[in-house]
Amino acid sequence: MRKGKLYKMNRDLKHKIWHDKRAQKIAKSKKKAKTTHRTISSEMVLRGTANPEHRIMRPACTKKVPENFSILNNPEETIDFFDDLSNEIKNRKIGTEIFIDSENVKDVTVDAIIYLISVMENIRPISIGVRHTIRGNLPKDDVIRKVYTESGFMSYVESRQGKLPNNTEKMQIVSGYNNDSKVVASVCEFVMDKLDKKKNEVQGLYKVLIELLSNVYHHAYNKKSNMLKKWYIYAEHIDECVRFVVTDTGEGIPNTVSKRMYEHVTRFLKIYTSDSDLICSALEGEFRSETKKSYRSNGLAGVKENVENGLFYNFTVMSSKGRCTINNIDKTIEKTNYKNRIEGTIFTFDIK
Repeated sequence: MRKGKLYKMNRDLKHKIWHDKRAQKIAKSKKKAKTTHRTISSEMVLRGTANPEHRIMRPACTKKVPENFSILNNPEETIDFFDDLSNEIKNRKIGTEIFIDSENVKDVTVDAIIYLISVMENIRPISIGVRHTIRGNLPKDDVIRKVYTESGFMSYVESRQGKLPNNTEKMQIVSGYNNDSKVVASVCEFVMDKLDKKKNEVQGLYKVLIELLSNVYHHAYNKKSNMLKKWYIYAEHIDECVRFVVTDTGEGIPNTVSKRMYEHVTRFLKIYTSDSDLICSALEGEFRSETKKSYRSNGLAGVKENVENGLFYNFTVMSSKGRCTINNIDKTIEKTNYKNRIEGTIFTFDIK
C-alpha cells in the first residue's frame, strides 16, 4: 500500500473519530437540556422579580404550603403559613431568595391562591430598595395543579409551562388599583350568562362589587400599611351558583373603620374587643367609613343590606384576625377569631 493512501486512511479515521465524539457530545448535551427542561417545567417565579431563564439557584429560604391550602376550609394552618411568609418577605435581606413549595398540596381553594398572589406582589420590605426573588413550584397532583392554572394564577408568574385554554366556566383572576366599573360590568354579565338572569336581577351584585373595589381606592391604605393597595376578583360557575372571591390589600377593616372612643380606650387598656366584633359592627352600620364622606356613609352596612336581598349566599368577610359570615336564614352574623392575622380583606360569597 502506498504511503499516500495510508495517510489518507489515517486522516479519514481521525476525522471519523472526531465526528463520532462530537456527535456523542451534542447528543449528551441535548439529553441534559431535555432533562433540565423537564425538571423545571413546573417551576415558576414571581413576574417582574427575576428572569426565569437564569440558572435556578438553591433557595435560601423554603416555605412549605399546607397540604390543605384553603383560608376558608383550613383557616388556622393556612393563615399561619401566610403570616410566616409575609414576615419573611417584610424582613428579607438583599439577595435573599424565597422558594414557595406547593408540590404536596392535596386540596386548594382559589381564595388561598389569590391571597398568595397578593402577598407576593404587594408586601413591602422594611428596608427600602431591597429587591427580592420569589420562586416556587406547582402541585404534582394534576387535578390540583389544574385549579392553579385555570384560576389565572399563571398570569402573575413566569413559567416554562405552556398556557392552557381558558375554562369558560371560570372568570380568571383580574386585578386593579382603582374602582373599575368596566370590570364590575363584565363580572355581572358573566353571572347573567351562567345563571340566566336579567340585568335588573344583578343590580345588588353590581352595587356590592363597586363598594368592595371602592374600599381600596378610597380608604383601604395608608403609609403605615404593610401592603401596597390593590384588589383582586375571581368568579367561577359551580352547579347552580357563581362563586366569588374578592380580595383587597389595604390595611383591613378593623384598622380602617372609624372607631368610637370606647373601642380606642378598651384596646389601649387591652380590654378584649376582637377583630370579628369590629367587622360585625361595621356590617351592622355602627361605624362610618374612615373617609367621613356622606356619599360613602353606607359602607359595609350598605353591602350587608344588598347581601340580604336573596341574591347572595354564604357571604363571608375575613380581615386581620377576624371572620364574619352572614346567615341567610335569620340574617345574624357568625363571628370567628384566629391567632394570626391576614393583611387586607377577603370577601367570599355565592350568587344564585
